[in-house]
Amino acid sequence: MAPLVTKRPYRLFEIDDQEFTPANIRFLVQELLTAFWTARVPLIQRTSPASLAASVILHTLSTYPSDSSEPEIMIVDFASGAGGPTPTIERIVNTERRKRGQKEIVFTLSDIKPHIEAWRRASKQSMFLDHISRSVDATNPPQEVTSGRYGERKRVFRLYCLAFHHFDDDMAKKVLESTLETSDGFAYVPFLCLTATVDNITNVTRIVELVSRQVSSFILMLLYIPTIFVVTIFWYPFSLEMLFYTYVIPIVPFIVVFDGFISALRTRTFGEVLTLVDRSWAVTRSERTNVAYAKEGWTFEAGEQLHSWPVGYMNWIVGTKGARRGDRH
Repeated sequence: MAPLVTKRPYRLFEIDDQEFTPANIRFLVQELLTAFWTARVPLIQRTSPASLAASVILHTLSTYPSDSSEPEIMIVDFASGAGGPTPTIERIVNTERRKRGQKEIVFTLSDIKPHIEAWRRASKQSMFLDHISRSVDATNPPQEVTSGRYGERKRVFRLYCLAFHHFDDDMAKKVLESTLETSDGFAYVPFLCLTATVDNITNVTRIVELVSRQVSSFILMLLYIPTIFVVTIFWYPFSLEMLFYTYVIPIVPFIVVFDGFISALRTRTFGEVLTLVDRSWAVTRSERTNVAYAKEGWTFEAGEQLHSWPVGYMNWIVGTKGARRGDRH
């Protein structure tokens, strides 16, 4: 593993999160971040990050039987914002499931501050994209997104995009505790996080970060500076506002890169995530440093894969609830 820039995560502010950031600038920043999720940058990426996220979900779902007698799967995106990459991920996942002869899955957008109009527009593009109009708190989720609501006829997966590193330690502990208590699995890709509520089969947890506190992640953010100036004209040729705030007054590139550095400083290592799990879950590390176990059959593993050549690595944590499987790859 590459060396870390800091010994611990720092809870610094991101400009795009602040109330003083104008709404139009915030929108442009989110648009560009979504584009970096859903588009492939030539030469340095084999596929888009959204495709990698979709592969995480598809691999997770492959753990569960898909015949008609099994409970239906539902994916709920917590902290959806204005939608982010989730509509693209939904399309990729369901396209692949159709190719495999499997039933499509409904993705549901939600947030503590609902973006109803944006979600309605996105939902019109796919019959498998829905939204929850009322406020949804990830630390105390409503009954319809927990296992008790649907009983044995529904598996609820929780999905978090661009969210987990935004939580301070207290909130992250509550999110994890809520997940372990009300779900039978979860996965994060934050960029994406996914949680699963399932019955008596093997269950899965993943925490995936496209940035980290490793030196390589900060090098990647520096490389984003010229990349933004190259790709924006091709991605947004008819958006005068995006072009103006990229090339004339480069506020958007500055915020994207600045917030990227802060996001990297906010991310947690595998060990740091494990310390957030309450002691009552009795987490123990194995002799293999990338594996840990907890009560009720939870197994956690960590790893990474290249998403942007040469230094952009996607870090992930996988957790399965069921039999211990240290070599699940």
